[in-house]
Amino acid sequence: FDEDWLDHKYVEPIMKDIFVDKGSLQKVLFPIELGGLSFNYLEYRPGALMARIFEEIGRGDTAIDVAAGVALWPLSIIGIEPLIKMDLLEELAPMYCETEEPVFGMFAMTEPQGGSDIENVDHVRGRTIKTVARLEGDEWAINGHKLWPTNSGGATKGVMAVICTTKPGSTDPKDFAIIYVPAKTKGVRQGAPYKKAGMAADKNSDIWFEDVRVPKEYRPWGPGLDAEYFRAIASWGSFGS
Repeated sequence: FDEDWLDHKYVEPIMKDIFVDKGSLQKVLFPIELGGLSFNYLEYRPGALMARIFEEIGRGDTAIDVAAGVALWPLSIIGIEPLIKMDLLEELAPMYCETEEPVFGMFAMTEPQGGSDIENVDHVRGRTIKTVARLEGDEWAINGHKLWPTNSGGATKGVMAVICTTKPGSTDPKDFAIIYVPAKTKGVRQGAPYKKAGMAADKNSDIWFEDVRVPKEYRPWGPGLDAEYFRAIASWGSFGS
């Protein structure tokens, strides 16, 4: 796979098997009534089941495992009990459940000036975030630059969960925002994937948000709760890694 970092001609058929043909992985966090598999409503712990699935995938290739796990990560704060946002799940379900192509999401966090410091909410408290979201009427207008998100470089076809600030330099958790942006939204621009030393099945690149506009409902939880729930999902990412 390491020589397949640009075209993914070997990687994509495997991803299609995992996400669509055999595994249907991209459907697991959506309710059955929306065409999903409703893993979140199983009587036993879905987290334990997902951990076993990703451990097995990782035996084949770690980067495929990372790309697959992160593809679902943005949905975690609207699709895992008790954090259920049915209105957004209904809106996004066709993108993931009514297609024969693998759909990758991403968490767009890291930035040129702060890297993954953004994930340390308790220490940095959002003050290094330069990607700014401003509420203009019924829409969020987003401008900024993200660096190296898993599944960037053209891989993302689903939804991005973009970490933003509503007040640059603020350490108030109310100004820390998670806003969903479908990858095909006008103003989203992805660079070419980087050639890395391994982990080639996970594409990484730059993403620019240039006056990107999404409905205000695409900030699913709002002031204070975004930061609180991000603490949880950042730790899930560490566990997954």
